[in-house]
Amino acid sequence: MNKQNLQTQSKFFAMEYYNTYYFTNVLHGLITDSFPYLRTLDEFFGDSGYKQFLTNFPKYTALHNFIEFIIDTVNYETIDDVVVDSLANDKSYKLWVNNALKQYGIEHMDFSSWLTSHNIKTEDITEDTVIDYYSFLRDEGPYDELLMKITEEVFFLMFMNREFLKEFNNMIAFSISHVDMNMLPKNEKKFFKKDGVIKRVNIPVWARRAIFFRDRGLCSSCHKDISGLVSIHSNKHFDHIVSLAHGGINDVTNLQLLCEKCNLKKKDGLPSTSKYYERWYM
Repeated sequence: MNKQNLQTQSKFFAMEYYNTYYFTNVLHGLITDSFPYLRTLDEFFGDSGYKQFLTNFPKYTALHNFIEFIIDTVNYETIDDVVVDSLANDKSYKLWVNNALKQYGIEHMDFSSWLTSHNIKTEDITEDTVIDYYSFLRDEGPYDELLMKITEEVFFLMFMNREFLKEFNNMIAFSISHVDMNMLPKNEKKFFKKDGVIKRVNIPVWARRAIFFRDRGLCSSCHKDISGLVSIHSNKHFDHIVSLAHGGINDVTNLQLLCEKCNLKKKDGLPSTSKYYERWYM
């Protein structure tokens, strides 16, 4: 499985919910209270991080990449002395990655079998041993497949949260807005209108449909029905939550549905969206 397959997958996918809410909570904390995690965030957004945000409306979005990065980072950070001691002293203990791979039905060689194949005794296990095993899983494919599956589940939940998307895109905008075109190679300059501002492009049909159905045909600001079912004169505007003028990017996670009045009122103003959603039932 790879990122390109995202364009040809079935419209349905199974949700296993294996630590999905845990990673969702981690992501929310990183974006809404970022100060304690600046070092981790700088690895993703800092320096030349802007490069990964230049492609116009990729289906494997900026948020997909961020989710995958965080899940991978968290998994490696949990490899510590406690895990090593548990593996050495408790035969029933299983690595998180093995439990997760089993839950998702992904074929793989488990850690104990890998140890045997490498003639490594349990009392000789170190953190580096576990990291080597993770590298083995990555090289063989199961680890990346697992990352993709969990990433898709977390994205499904976070894509509904416009306030989170606003804060996430604000972080991206900080990176984009500091780009100096004079410092860019020719293949990157073509994406920019001027320093710190990406060119506007046509929003693809798939992205418009995704935003229309996510926002249920309602203006994200005033909640007016602009689905066209009530009135054929309701104009739909697909608005950049963080405007391109303020460092926003052409990504489906940076879009919301607005009515004409709210869109004209916003123009290139500060990033804004609504925390209000229509109840499923009353």
